[in-house]
Amino acid sequence: MQNIDANSIFASALGIHEPWFVSKYEFHPEPGLGKVLHIWIDFEASARFNCPAEGCVETELRVHGSSEHLWWHENFCDRGCYLHCRLPSVDCAQHGVHTVPAPWEGHVPGFRRIH
Repeated sequence: MQNIDANSIFASALGIHEPWFVSKYEFHPEPGLGKVLHIWIDFEASARFNCPAEGCVETELRVHGSSEHLWWHENFCDRGCYLHCRLPSVDCAQHGVHTVPAPWEGHVPGFRRIH
């Protein structure tokens, strides 16, 4: 039987694959909500991304910078859940600097960006 760690299970549930990864998770008690799940998602330092501008064919762009973002889901894995994610930005010669969307956006319903 294969031993699968919780980070891999969360990554699978969120549809996350390389260069993205779940770096850690924790449960934090919150008044009125019980234990809330916090999941941190990051990307590999050597990662390259496509330009997120619609119709752009620029691929394998280096990371230009990054910024921290936070999402909330009221019932992910049977509890409230915060996703903490560092989103990269890329500098496309045709479209300029754009932030790469989170890998679960448009694929896993229920998450709402709050920061």
